[in-house]
Amino acid sequence: MIIWKTKGTELYQQLPSDCHESLKAVEPLREVPENMKVQDEVYKTLRETFKK
Repeated sequence: MIIWKTKGTELYQQLPSDCHESLKAVEPLREVPENMKVQDEVYKTLRETFKK
């Protein structure tokens, strides 16, 4: 059996350990800060896209 391992596969397989090493637990926001910007609407569902 031949298994081809591409750079993309190597990157994909490395992601879990990269995340585990770099992410850290934080406290949740209890209130929205006044100076926080509203996120731009960059994602819509298909239904929202075609709604008239």
